[in-house]
Amino acid sequence: MAKNIILKVARTKSELSQQQLADTVTITRQTISDIERRDYNPYKT
Repeated sequence: MAKNIILKVARTKSELSQQQLADTVTITRQTISDIERRDYNPYKT
């Protein structure tokens, strides 16, 4: 299973919104969204 799917499944099983997860791990909600959509690039400027 792809890591982005694992993240989304774990987040939804924990009943966390993207914003709640982002706040917990101190990143932006947009980063969570990008990871879940497989559009995340840590080197993107």
